Amino acid sequence: MSGNHNGSTEGTDLDDLAESIQSGQDIIESVEEDIPANALVNLETVEDDVEVLEDAVKHADGSLPDGFESDVQAAQDDINDLQETLATGGADPDLFREVEDLEDTIETIEDRAVDARDRYGVKVDNEPIEFFDEATPTAETILGRFGKNTDDALVEVGTENTYSGDDEVDLSDPGVERFNSEPRTPGNS
Repeated sequence: MSGNHNGSTEGTDLDDLAESIQSGQDIIESVEEDIPANALVNLETVEDDVEVLEDAVKHADGSLPDGFESDVQAAQDDINDLQETLATGGADPDLFREVEDLEDTIETIEDRAVDARDRYGVKVDNEPIEFFDEATPTAETILGRFGKNTDDALVEVGTENTYSGDDEVDLSDPGVERFNSEPRTPGNS
């Protein structure tokens, strides 16, 4: 028995996604009591975002709804707002670490969503994910899709790998490929 591959996602991908979302909810619950009053509204917004993700996965009928990645991006933006509020309020370092764990969990949700779609997901800067059907688009193609200057360079997050112009970018690893766009310099072109 093999799964149906006509655009539907396999159950395990959605189960993994649901598990990651539950992890996010567990973290939110664990920080709720310790969150300073000035950051409570931010935390509640993130909690609402995560519930939206949970509902989408719960009601996914074999595939994730359109707009799921935008909802993930909204959660990431709201977590950044929460982190800023905590930073300006001088929050407890342990609390800050837990919120960073929540940020990592949301990134995992983003990766698993891309895997569930069985396409190549790319993120440039803080833009929502764009999907590519091709495993090796050029740097120019990626930059253009994101509305960036196609003369810029793509720098892979967490590495020193840099792509520009007609360099082919390998997107075949699982999860989201994350890049920053930077003006091209002699050192990164």
